[in-house]
Amino acid sequence: FERSPLGIAMVALDGRLLEANRALGRMVGHEPEALTGRPIGDLLHPADRGLLEQVAPTPDTPGPVARTIRLVHADGHTVWVLADTSSIEHPDGSPAYHVALVADITDRKRLEARLEHQAFHDSLTGLPNRARLGDLLEVAWRDRTTSRHLAVLFVDLDDFKRDRKSTRLNSSHVAL
Repeated sequence: FERSPLGIAMVALDGRLLEANRALGRMVGHEPEALTGRPIGDLLHPADRGLLEQVAPTPDTPGPVARTIRLVHADGHTVWVLADTSSIEHPDGSPAYHVALVADITDRKRLEARLEHQAFHDSLTGLPNRARLGDLLEVAWRDRTTSRHLAVLFVDLDDFKRDRKSTRLNSSHVAL
């Protein structure tokens, strides 16, 4: 429990932390003793507090439940984690408490975000690329509310890189 590189929390059925190890304490910037008795929801990112019911096993889903959620460190930064939660049962089969194994995946999430940005943005200008344009058009088409129509203006600047003074609008590329 104490030597595990993974954060480990024992959580009461009412959502209070019964015990936490040092690895979990480091993830959230608190001594493990300071976490005892606190509601687990206090550690969750505000946007993920609605997922609290989905993190713990239920009678309908008694097996381990794995979810990616965000915790909030004491200094305010977000910590992405993969929480794998299981129920520990009394001898009669009724749930006694939950045990959560918590792995910090913040670096992986940062890499995913950087790769996604690179895939959908021009490396020189940082502007959305053609693939992103397709996604944006699809969303705009799906989300239009007051009309069945959608207007798109495409402007191509001929010889933009060669001579900016002589740049002219190529009207054959303007479509409405």
